[in-house]
Amino acid sequence: DIVFSMVTFCMTVGIGAQWRWRWLSPMALEIYCVVCVCIVLMLGILRERWYFAAVFGGGHPDSTLKPDNGWVMMMINLSVVVSHMSVPIRCCMLLPIQVLSVVVFPLIAGMYDSDFPVATVLAVWLFVGLSMDGRRTWELRERELYMRLVQEKTLRAQSEFELSQRQGSGPSKRATS
Repeated sequence: DIVFSMVTFCMTVGIGAQWRWRWLSPMALEIYCVVCVCIVLMLGILRERWYFAAVFGGGHPDSTLKPDNGWVMMMINLSVVVSHMSVPIRCCMLLPIQVLSVVVFPLIAGMYDSDFPVATVLAVWLFVGLSMDGRRTWELRERELYMRLVQEKTLRAQSEFELSQRQGSGPSKRATS
């Protein structure tokens, strides 16, 4: 839990650093956030003692206990939601998180758990797919709105320029009075 909190803190500090120090490029911030979320995702899966013992303890863990796949699913979903909805990252940079979330848990569960959690894996895949689609739709909508804003500003600047040209070419009111 301490490592999980530290990584989350580091990610928060990294996001805050973009506004404080201009030397941190947006791409470096995106890479930093993706790495932090991937670490949090792995720690979330391995926080379950059964999977931790299976991966690092060698052999099968205690067969009387079964892994709490609900906790693992919650950690995967939390990592996906935070990375897709809260962190200012482009959709294309989220690909490692998406791949990691749909591959690692089924891989670990398939290797070590005799009762493979098919329903949990399918739910995670569905959730990640819907989050990915939502994020991509959101990003496309943001780009469309930005293009409209730029077009409106361009039209306004052009009309103001034409108005200033027309006023400048005609007889001046001060000269006739």
